[in-house]
Amino acid sequence: MRPVIHYLLPVLLLLAPNLFAQHFGTRQFDANSGLPDLFVYHSFQDKRGFLWSATTKGLTKFDGQFFKNYTISPDGSDFIYCGLSDHIGQIWLGSFGGKIYTYDPKNDTLLPGHDSIAGSVNRMVLSRDKKTIYFISKGSGIGVMKDGKLRYTPFSDIYQVNGAIELETGKLLLSSPEGLYLFETQKERFLKLSGWIGDAGELVREKDDVFLFSVSGKGLLRARVNAATGSLFILTDPYESILSGKDVACLFFDSANNMLYLSFRDESFCIIDKRNGTFNWFTPDQISGLINSITKDSVGNIWVSTAGKGLFRISEQSFSLLDMGGQSISSVAGDSLGNMYYGTAGGVVVTNSRSAASKTISVIGGKKIQTVSALYFDGKSIWAGASGGGLFVIDPETMNGKQMPFTRGKNLTINSITGNNARQEVYINTDQEGVYIFKNGSLLRHFSVENSLLHNNVYFSYSLGGKTYYATHQTGINFSEDDQVYEVRMKDPGLISDFNCFASNSKNELAAGTNGDGIYLITDTVITPLQASRRLESKYCNSLVYDKRDNLWVAFRYALYKYYPGKNIFKKIEIGNDEGRLFNPNAFYISREGVLYFGSTRGVVVVNENNSQTAVPLPYITGLTIDDSLRSTDIKPELEYGKHNFTFRFSALCLANSENIRFRYKLAGRDSKWSELSATREANFEQVGEGEYTFKVMAYNSDGESLTEAATFSFIIKKPVWKMYWFWLVCAISLVIVVYLILRIRTASLLRAKDRLEKTVEEKTHELRMEKELVEAKNVIIEEQNQEIQSSIRYAKNIQEAVLPKLDKSNIPTDQVLVYFRPRDIVSGDFYWVAEKEGRLIVAACDCTGHGVPGAFMSLIGSTILDKIVFDRNVKDPATIIRQMDEGVSESLKQEENEMRDGMEAGLCSIDFSKGEIQYTGAKRPLFLYRKTETGYVLEEFKPDRYSVGGYSESGAKTFTTQTIHATAGDMLYLFSDGVIDQFDADNKKRISTKRLRELLAGLADLPLNVQKERIHDFIESWKKDTHQTDDILVLGVRL
Repeated sequence: MRPVIHYLLPVLLLLAPNLFAQHFGTRQFDANSGLPDLFVYHSFQDKRGFLWSATTKGLTKFDGQFFKNYTISPDGSDFIYCGLSDHIGQIWLGSFGGKIYTYDPKNDTLLPGHDSIAGSVNRMVLSRDKKTIYFISKGSGIGVMKDGKLRYTPFSDIYQVNGAIELETGKLLLSSPEGLYLFETQKERFLKLSGWIGDAGELVREKDDVFLFSVSGKGLLRARVNAATGSLFILTDPYESILSGKDVACLFFDSANNMLYLSFRDESFCIIDKRNGTFNWFTPDQISGLINSITKDSVGNIWVSTAGKGLFRISEQSFSLLDMGGQSISSVAGDSLGNMYYGTAGGVVVTNSRSAASKTISVIGGKKIQTVSALYFDGKSIWAGASGGGLFVIDPETMNGKQMPFTRGKNLTINSITGNNARQEVYINTDQEGVYIFKNGSLLRHFSVENSLLHNNVYFSYSLGGKTYYATHQTGINFSEDDQVYEVRMKDPGLISDFNCFASNSKNELAAGTNGDGIYLITDTVITPLQASRRLESKYCNSLVYDKRDNLWVAFRYALYKYYPGKNIFKKIEIGNDEGRLFNPNAFYISREGVLYFGSTRGVVVVNENNSQTAVPLPYITGLTIDDSLRSTDIKPELEYGKHNFTFRFSALCLANSENIRFRYKLAGRDSKWSELSATREANFEQVGEGEYTFKVMAYNSDGESLTEAATFSFIIKKPVWKMYWFWLVCAISLVIVVYLILRIRTASLLRAKDRLEKTVEEKTHELRMEKELVEAKNVIIEEQNQEIQSSIRYAKNIQEAVLPKLDKSNIPTDQVLVYFRPRDIVSGDFYWVAEKEGRLIVAACDCTGHGVPGAFMSLIGSTILDKIVFDRNVKDPATIIRQMDEGVSESLKQEENEMRDGMEAGLCSIDFSKGEIQYTGAKRPLFLYRKTETGYVLEEFKPDRYSVGGYSESGAKTFTTQTIHATAGDMLYLFSDGVIDQFDADNKKRISTKRLRELLAGLADLPLNVQKERIHDFIESWKKDTHQTDDILVLGVRL
């Protein structure tokens, strides 16, 4: 059973311990956590951040989530007793059997050294210059390791060593049951210090040459040790009398935070905060068991190694509760002297963390204060607002107060007190009379509905950037500037709740809380909603405050939230037993150190993120399997070509808040995106082909924070042989050799063939020379024959031209008849015939079968027959003329005997200009008559008979008809051969066609005949360009 004094100590030390006690959280690690044994001798942290613990069943490495155990003796006869990590990260270990071990991180194994000392190595000390390690045997001696060499000095009259600290280089202070000793390494001697009486247990350095010692049955003693003289001077200790009679088992002093950690033989444990003298006793539910050692890690956790209860982690809590005796705290404030003020129903409770004092101010100036609803520190004094409109000012140094001349209606309530200390202004926000502004203790001005305030019930006011904003019992916000009150414009017309609190960050961005609509942001006098707040379970904001990191803390009616602006997320703060707790409106305070206080119906919630143990986890790869085979992660492998399967195992090093670590990973070179966040610690990749890859994994804590760099492992899967550069180089060289050999063989063969060829060439050259001479002789003959033929054709042309009528030498007016005649060859198979007979003009356009010389012969026959019919036989009817032409051609060519089909197509007109009469007969050639109208020329086309002139006809007799047509002066008729419409364009794809000819002549009918002739020529030239002329072309026109 623990002595009564243990339970009385907290009461004796503090008047109100719940107001000052530091709040710590503990967690036990035992077999359920993976710890191999509950008997832990010693724990230490290495340079990478892992926590190592020595147990009877092995040395275990802890990353915050998992333990990995290492043993040095299969039968358990020897085990690691203690260890440390030196300044370069090398881990040194001492065993129960006196052996010295090191840790090999590359192969993740323990390596035995060649050195050992007598007895068990139960304590190790690293010198202050980091060059020497002391291996201390509990009752045998000391091994000094320097420059890789171990020198052992046995004890002379020391039975056992309870503690050891290096005073200065080469001098070690030892505590033992026999007293205190000084070990001088150079002289290898032990000097007992005089002035010490009794058993010396654990020792710690408090500062410089001042040490704390545990003494059996006497608690703690404090002494100064002179290393040069070896003298000892006992000092007074403020806790000596309190701890007298206590048997201290283990000591640890956190010099950075001035905290002393004490464990006792009765298994009790406490922490003394030497900054304010407060004691923090731990219950058996928090820490139990006899403690072997205490150590601190790099993020501030305290690790307690116990004999039988495993390992405990102690961490200062960021969130704590001051229950204030169960009172409701309606307002909070603090001054520059370290005093904290809490508004309660019974007055103002004042505490001081430095002096551990507490008092309640319930009467000021003879007036009893009740229900303090508002508190504010203006830099000099504390302003307090009480029920009934009472306004008081308290002097922090004397704690005396006075009532301000502010008595209003009995039912008046002061909602809050705020101010602008730079302007020395204090704002009294009331529920019925608006805002009263004091300056230097005197009333400066008053704002109400009478000067544009939205409502007289003002919850809160906030001064920022020359403006002061007012949250009133109205859907909207006022602000004042230069003694004028204005209204902030609303961007959300759906807002129905009133505003009741404000807060701003380091960028002077203003946030506003509402009674039911969440949080809004105010920029450029425009109010916009913070959408993330509308998704929360509560939307009634009672307090807002930004911390030093510009995170927004929101005390809703029933819960406390932290908002991360950069991530746009809210995180609910779990404080503990929240049942029945309501946060009071605008009951908050932030200290100069950044500590937040929120008043509630069940005490004060304190947020001190300076104590935050949140750390960013360090990811690392624990194992790798390639194709079901374990591989080392220290070597970058190069795998042979093929498809491989990979399994990566990984974890994260994080000794603080390590319970909610999440991971994401990717295989760079294959994956473009990271995986989703998850708690899984294994990644599988199947059928990975050739290429260079890097596996990357990142770890995130509960706040979503991570390191910027990932843990990585790179590897290569080789390309196939046929993709290697050397393979193609060998192939290229081989190809060159093969080509060279082929060329050599081919060259020899060609030389032999050359000789044979030269002989053959000589023979063939002689033959070709003879053939050339023969060909040249034949060419001379052919050229002579060609000249004769050309001469004959030119002669035939002259004959044809002589036969064709000459309009310019006849009596026919040239402005009445148009002839465009264009043979394809020298002579033509097309011909025209024009004659005047008894007042009528007879014209014909004929297209004979063929062209060139054969066509020319046919044209001579046709022209001769026409002369004979019209002039000798005096025939004037067009149908009769065509019929007799048909008979004449057949007779001339004897077509009835040989069934020859040669003949011609013809169109013939007999025109009486005086009567405006046209008689037309066509043998497969139509007549185009363009009649002149008021709007232009209109085409009337007359179809020909379906028979040609001459040629054998299987149907027997041919019938030709005369069509009589009446025309008027200015009308224009055209006859033409098919050579016009059959002419191809430059691409030899399209013909002129009858349609294009109609359009061409329609545009020409009104022009003079000589212009028409030029236009027809230009059109044909532009149409065919350099293309060969397809057939003979003839266009015959007459203007009436």
